[in-house]
This record gives sequence, C-alpha cells and structure tokens, in this order.
Amino acid sequence: LPVVLRGLVAVGLTFPLIAPAMALGAPGVALGAPAATFKKQGASVQRLTAAVQMTKDDPSPTRSFTGPTDMLVDPQNPRVIVAASADLRTRICYLLRSTDAGRTWHIPGPATPALRSYPYCTTADNAGATQASIAFGRNGTLYYALGGYGNGEGASNGLNSVLLARSTDLGDTWSTVLVDNNRGATGPDAATDTGVTGLAVDTSGPQDVVYVGFMQSFNNAPKGSP
Repeated sequence: LPVVLRGLVAVGLTFPLIAPAMALGAPGVALGAPAATFKKQGASVQRLTAAVQMTKDDPSPTRSFTGPTDMLVDPQNPRVIVAASADLRTRICYLLRSTDAGRTWHIPGPATPALRSYPYCTTADNAGATQASIAFGRNGTLYYALGGYGNGEGASNGLNSVLLARSTDLGDTWSTVLVDNNRGATGPDAATDTGVTGLAVDTSGPQDVVYVGFMQSFNNAPKGSP
C-alpha cells in the first residue's frame, strides 16, 4: 500500500504592521494608528491540497508501508520535511524525505537507520506496527529512534532492542548505536522493549543530548513482581 500525504498547504502571507499607540478608543482600535490593510502578494503561492504518494521510490508491488509515525519540518529550512515509516512486509524502518515542501517525496538510500545485525523494527516479528520517532538536533543533524531485532527475535520471542541512528545528510547515511540491547538475555531479568514512544534533543550545551523513551517488559519475571 502506498503512503500518501493529504492536506499539506504551503501558504505565505504578509501583513502591514500597526504603529503602536498610547491609548485605545473603540475596542480593538488604536488611536492615531493607520488601519490594517491586506495586500495581494506580488508572487503566486503554490498550494498542495491533493494527495501525494510518499513511497513511490519503492517499486515492489507487495510493499505495505505504514502511515508516518512521526513527521518534522527542518527548523533551518522549512522546505525540507522528513517522516518515519516502515514496510510491514519487510519489517524495515525507513526515512521519507521531501525537499520541496511536500510536493514530492523520496526514500534516501540504500542506507537505512537500523544496524545490519538488527534489521527489523516492527512491534511484532510477523508484521505488527511500528513506533519510531525522529527529531532534529543542531546544524541539521537528524536523529531516528527505532526498535531493532534479527531473525528469531522480536516482541513475540521476548528479544527486542532499541536503536538510535544519527544522520548529518538528511538520511543519505546513518551512524547507529544500541540504546538498549536485549540480544541473548535470559532469566528473570531479561527484558524486551516494545516500540519507541518518544524522542527529544537538548541543544543547549556544547553537544546534543538525546533522550529516547520506550516501553519495557520482563516476560520471565517471577509472579507478583512489580
């Protein structure tokens, strides 16, 4: 199933400023200030109100992408929009990217946010859903948090991990690390992570500080455990 984006409108408006006034007459009217007027723009504004297919770069007839689980506008360039999605048949997470304010979309690649040894990201190892989050840091750096597991693992087997990917070129390449690794875990302390529920980046210090939120359960915990 193709993923489409509906109802995205790129509109620019300009308004003359009202000069400040020290007193008010009728409610909402500034004494001595010129009345606000609306002016027609000199340039036409392109509007996008029809559906746009976001995943046409994947020609596979069996593709089954989820709707975007997260979508962001680049704070340094409002024409750049990125979104997180997954193909449920392959169980792989992807970044979707537009550089023309949503008019066209592409899947950067061939690199994906996941590690090669943890290629799958959906919440069930036979399809499921996906919970992936993206966030911008400083200087256009993009972060992508997602679940990760390999063959024989996944939520139903109690072995699901969490990854964090970092890209400085809007998804053309990724550097990925393990946030929480449950591979090979056994016993009552073995945990499984089910989806990423949040991602935030603090850019106030000398380096980005990234916060990743996810759900965690202990399938082998003794009965009565908190």
